[in-house]
Amino acid sequence: MRRIDVFAMKKLLLLSAVSVITFFNAAAQEYPIEWERYTSREYIYDIKTGSNTAGMSETDFTDYLLNSARTGLALQIQVHVKDVSELAKEQADGRISIEYSSRTNVSTDLDLKLVRTKTAYDAVSGQGYAIAYVNRDEARSYYVNELTLTCNSIDNSIILAGSLESAGFKSRARTELESSKEYFASAEISLFWMNIFGMSQPELSGWQERLNAAGRKIEGMLSELEHATAVCLSCNADIFGVGDAALQNELKGILSEKGCSFVEDPSLADWSVTVEVTSREYNKMDMGSGTYYFSYADADIFIDRMLTSQRIYGNRVSAKGGHTKGYAEAARAAFKDLAEELGTIIIQNIQL
Repeated sequence: MRRIDVFAMKKLLLLSAVSVITFFNAAAQEYPIEWERYTSREYIYDIKTGSNTAGMSETDFTDYLLNSARTGLALQIQVHVKDVSELAKEQADGRISIEYSSRTNVSTDLDLKLVRTKTAYDAVSGQGYAIAYVNRDEARSYYVNELTLTCNSIDNSIILAGSLESAGFKSRARTELESSKEYFASAEISLFWMNIFGMSQPELSGWQERLNAAGRKIEGMLSELEHATAVCLSCNADIFGVGDAALQNELKGILSEKGCSFVEDPSLADWSVTVEVTSREYNKMDMGSGTYYFSYADADIFIDRMLTSQRIYGNRVSAKGGHTKGYAEAARAAFKDLAEELGTIIIQNIQL
């Protein structure tokens, strides 16, 4: 079982010392005075300015400058992401759970989520201006919201898995917990960007511990659920007056593959399964140089849920078998088919 790699995320906290981003300042360039606020440390920004000497339309020219500003902003962030990734690898001895340096689509993510833009144009002089910027506080809030949703989803999975386990749906509980592991990759990404945009180390540590605690909880629950469905199986099989243990062994093999363990005391079981099997002669057919014998195996099966002392299934199931060596061997052949059918019935009814 693969362990949740959330503990590797603590390496991100080592990056807090470099979480303040330094970019090229465009203050030496001319730009509208009202943009001065975007050049402070509260923002990550890129400004482009130029003269429309090619006679482009105002819209085309400002769009050209704006695309250049977006690209410049994305490149600055990509460079910093690469630097942080390299440091993360060094701090983690070359091992981190997500290769952030391979995130080449940063600009697309930021365009959709965080980047704000403005343009200005002087029709008389043909001078154009464009700015693309990200507010650090807004960016941190965005990823805090993302991480909050992710952590809530993890917590909900843990609660749901606990309810499923209590109700006897232990296989479904395992599936829910395994599925919840996918949330941790999203959490790592949010933590990384929160660090990039300057979240304090105490805040990062708090989120980290919450994720670590959830990861430990999930691993503990999965460990307890491994082979957690306890079954008390009582199987009495009779072949024309002779007891046969093969059917019970086959049933145990089928159920153990589905995560069942077996107990002798019904009071310690989640489920009690009782199977009583008898055999009966059916007929025989002469076929060339030999005789083919046919027998039936009839099984009465009862399934009880021990938590509620409730009988949830009771029925008679039959199977026919044939053999050339007599009715007893024909009955044993019928038992093999009966084991598959009984196994399916049990699995369907004890909610594996």
